[in-house]
Formats: sequence, structure tokens, C-alpha cells
Amino acid sequence: MPPASLGQKYPYPDTGKGTDVRQGGLPSDMVRILCRNALNRSAVLASLHTRISLPAALLALALLAGCGEWPDPVIPGASESGSAGWPTLVPIGPILARGEQPVAVLPPPAGRIAALNARAAALRGRSVIDSGTRARMRAGIDPAALAALN
Repeated sequence: MPPASLGQKYPYPDTGKGTDVRQGGLPSDMVRILCRNALNRSAVLASLHTRISLPAALLALALLAGCGEWPDPVIPGASESGSAGWPTLVPIGPILARGEQPVAVLPPPAGRIAALNARAAALRGRSVIDSGTRARMRAGIDPAALAALN
């Protein structure tokens, strides 16, 4: 059924009598329902369109990337090393023996030790919590509740 315009007459479905759309009869209700359904349908189609278009775009991008030729990487000295052949294999024993040799650990410099000790003393000398915060925390503690926990 086409949408109704003002002053146009549509028959009732069961009686065949006409009614003016301006009178608020059944046809105007039908028009309202048709418009609402059309809006819902367009929202569903738009949602379906976005759901379908993203995978389609990704698929097209992947297919296009597969069609092109990949550039050869330019590696300096690759032309000379291409004909060099495989490297020679080295026995693993000497490599492992180098790892077992003790490494001389040097003591840290005296200046670094002194700086770290001074920093530790400075941190020990001050409180992490300032006095205002400490007073608020103490005011919020209920001694009766603490006694009940013991």
C-alpha cells in the first residue's frame, strides 16, 4: 500500500468504506506503522551493511596484497655472500668451556657505595606519610573495633 497523503482516501480492509487520512482513522495508523517499519528496516539494513562491508573490505585487501609482487630486500653485501656457501660447523665443546670459566667480579666503586648509603640514611630519616594524613588516619581508627578483632 502506498503512503497516504493528506486528504487522500483509503478503504478500510474489511468494509471497503473510504476514510480521510486527516480524520485519524485506520489508514493514518497504517501509515504510521509503515513508516516505523521502514525506519526499522533501514536501520537493520545499515547495520547489516556495516557488518558485511568490513569483512568484505578486509578480504579484498588481502586478495589485492596477494596479487602484487613483493620487492626483494636490498641487503648490503648479499651478492658476495650468495656464492660463499654454508658456514663451517664448530664443535660445541670449546664454546661450552668458555661459558664455564669464572668471570672476575669487580667490587663497586667506593663513591657509588657512599652515595647509596647516604640515600638510604635520608630515606630512613623521614616519614613516608605526612603529619596531616597520619592524623586523619588515626582519627578514622576505632579502638573498640580493633579490640574486638583480638
